[in-house]
Amino acid sequence: MCGAERWIDHCFVVSNLKLERPQPKRRPQNRKAPKRLNIGKLKDSNVKQLFTDTLEQRLDPIVLQGKDIEEAWVALWVMLYDTAMECLGPSTKKHKDWFDENCVEVKQLLEEKHCVYKAHFTDPKSVSKKDRLWIVRSKIQTKLRQMQDSWLSSKADMIQGFADRNGMKNFYDSLKEVYGPTTARTLSPFLSADEATLITDKEKVLERWAKYFDSILNRPSTSNAEAIDRLPQVPVEESMDVEPTLEEIQKVCHLLSSGKAPGPDSIPAEVFKEGGMALTRKIHQLFQLIWMHKSVPQDFKDTSIIHLEMETTRSATIIAEFYCCFTEFYCQARSWLEFCSTTSLHT
Repeated sequence: MCGAERWIDHCFVVSNLKLERPQPKRRPQNRKAPKRLNIGKLKDSNVKQLFTDTLEQRLDPIVLQGKDIEEAWVALWVMLYDTAMECLGPSTKKHKDWFDENCVEVKQLLEEKHCVYKAHFTDPKSVSKKDRLWIVRSKIQTKLRQMQDSWLSSKADMIQGFADRNGMKNFYDSLKEVYGPTTARTLSPFLSADEATLITDKEKVLERWAKYFDSILNRPSTSNAEAIDRLPQVPVEESMDVEPTLEEIQKVCHLLSSGKAPGPDSIPAEVFKEGGMALTRKIHQLFQLIWMHKSVPQDFKDTSIIHLEMETTRSATIIAEFYCCFTEFYCQARSWLEFCSTTSLHT
């Protein structure tokens, strides 16, 4: 058994091996999921300025007017993501362990033990050197275990502090740093409509969800048409159908919530908020096309089902928007227009 310092009593044999691992068969996907962006670099003023300037130079020659909705969105998304990846880079793993913060001290202890071991290895018949090796091993193992216990205790206090202050984001981020990413689990079975059989096939589970939401959202109306006709009619608010202005787009960009997980496009809200006026103008042009053609890109309408494992005996499945930033963009824009309309009516 190896100790806390990963040390065993056996001697190692060095050899050269050539191992070939067979590639697992993967189901082909229509689109490869892009890497997530390291938005933490936007806190650096120099990196932020570099990203804004580079994005402005690359967005200037792109013309969205007169293009198809799908073509305009893809051109904007590709340029935005490629520029952000070049300036910010991909996100790094945040998993940390107890020896990462004590790397220097751990190296010093291991070097001390290796020196004593070399002395014993060159003269194995020496009783004093053998005793010295066992003493150093015991001392180093004790110190390493103390480091590990101290690190875990401090992390536990920090995580408990986040929970006491209701800082859920920092709470879960700290848990991920300690425990690392969770392994993917298989999709749990789903009951059929008659609750007689369990559906395990993924495609059939998706079809079952579609039928379920259709039965919930598309129920037959039981309203009385005569009662509806007797309701007082209010004038149509034509201002709600006016194209959003550049100032409204800029306002909505700043209202996007930060710290949210991006969709499969891997463009978080921080990129739209820090992209500068060049990006805001291109988004405004995109929404002008949407208003003109009265349609949105297919990516905005697509959804993905996310399976959440809550406990060993319970599970939940939710539907997440494919492009959560633009979905929130729509909600914020609509709220802002309603607020402006209400204010104008009361003044």
